[in-house]
Formats: sequence, structure tokens, C-alpha cells
Amino acid sequence: MLVDHLKEDIFRYNSSMPRLLFKLSLFAILVFTFFLVTLPSLTIYFIHQKTGRYILAKIVSLHSTICLKIFNIGLSVIGKSNIDKNGALLVSNHMSYVDILCLASIYHTQFVTSLEMKETPFLGHIAQAAGCVFVDRKSKNKREKELRDLVETLSSGGLVTIFPEATSTNGDDVLRFRHGLFESCFLAKRDVNPITINYKFINNKKVSNHNRDLICWYGDMTFFSHFFKLLSLKSIHIEIIFHEKLRHESFTNKSDLANRSHEVVKDNFLQLS
Repeated sequence: MLVDHLKEDIFRYNSSMPRLLFKLSLFAILVFTFFLVTLPSLTIYFIHQKTGRYILAKIVSLHSTICLKIFNIGLSVIGKSNIDKNGALLVSNHMSYVDILCLASIYHTQFVTSLEMKETPFLGHIAQAAGCVFVDRKSKNKREKELRDLVETLSSGGLVTIFPEATSTNGDDVLRFRHGLFESCFLAKRDVNPITINYKFINNKKVSNHNRDLICWYGDMTFFSHFFKLLSLKSIHIEIIFHEKLRHESFTNKSDLANRSHEVVKDNFLQLS
């Protein structure tokens, strides 16, 4: 069944077949090397988490940078110096799996994602190999352990990136931020770095509601169908804005911190509707 869908997608983009096949070949090699080098790193991670986390973050960053070049995705990065190198929770709006590649290429981080992502074919395997922390948003009973894991990473000077909308969107708006994981900032005494991701151009045309589905991945979209669309594109340009950090001690609780983070991200977001 999956093979049939892949064949349909390939023939659908016949006009860009040479480009698609070339990118697909390079991507396949990249994925192979990624799994090859992450396997021993995962072993180190389970023995000594801090060292393993550092190695995995560097591997993910390098492969993400190469992947962006394969896809011909250009980035305009604003305010990178605002990232707190002493450990911080970085929070961003979320529209596609492409977001992860973009952010990972800029700084070394550990991503937090959902159990649903872990169970997604192919993407789930990559996320596990990359050492992502998986959270069960449907179970409050597991939140204490998940918070401990985040606090440990933040306290040791690591950067943790979350997408607090808890889903990817079509770019109409920035959804309300879930508050739960912001508690880690108070427990670890670390601050928040809000990030705004704006999709600007696809094939040198402004991203709008007419072409946004070529890069936005949301709802019931299947990964492989969307992925072939992405490979068929000539170029993509994305803007990444790193805002000044929000000091945790300036807020009385996680809800206020989450709401203020949402305001900062949304105020700089370019709606795609």
C-alpha cells in the first residue's frame, strides 16, 4: 500500500522528476549516515547522558545543515546572539517538520516532542535516533518524570527546544501555548528564549494560503506525500527570529511565562492566510 502511494507521488511530480530523484538520492545517503553515526552515540547517551546528549546534538545539527542544502532552504537568522548559552528553554511556533531542521542547524539542542511523533513511521525512528525527549500529553501521571528530565538538561547548561502549540499548524495563527513544560524553567532556574518562524518564499514566490501546503505539514497530511512535494520545490526561504530572553524570575508562575512567550512569538508572526 505504501509503495503504491509513493509511486503515485513520484509520477504526480513528473515535471520536476530529475530534481526530485537527485534530492531523494542525496537525502537517502544522508539518512543512512545519520543512523550509522547515531547508533554508537545513543549507547554513550544511555551510559552518560550529558556527554551523549552533546554528541547527538552536534550530529543532528550537522545533518540538519546538510539537509537544508539538499532541499535548497535558505535561512535569514535574526537575533541569534539572544540565545542563552548557559541553558535555556527555547519555544517556537510550529508549522512543519522543516522547523526542526532549521532550528537544529542553527544551534545544538535537545528537542521535546510527543509520543504521537514517536509512533509516526520514519519520522519516529529519526526522532528516537536523535535522542528526542518524548512526552505523553494525554497523561498527567508521567509529567513529573518528564519535567525531571527537562530540568536535568537545563540545569546542566543544555538547550531544550519545545513547540508549545502541541501540534503543527497551517500558518493561519499561532495557537495558545500549553503551559505544562514551562514549569521546568522555575525548577531549573533557567530562562525562556522565544522564537518566531516565518515562511517567506517558495520558488521565489511569497508564501500564502495558495502555496503554503507545499511546506506546512499539519492535520491528516501523510508524511511521504508531503515529502515528495517538498523535494520537487526549487527553493524555500525561511526567517528565524530569536527574541530576547524572558527571565523566569520576572514571572510568578508558568502560565504567565507561557502566555508572555506566546505574545512575543505571535506579535512577530507573519500569517499565511
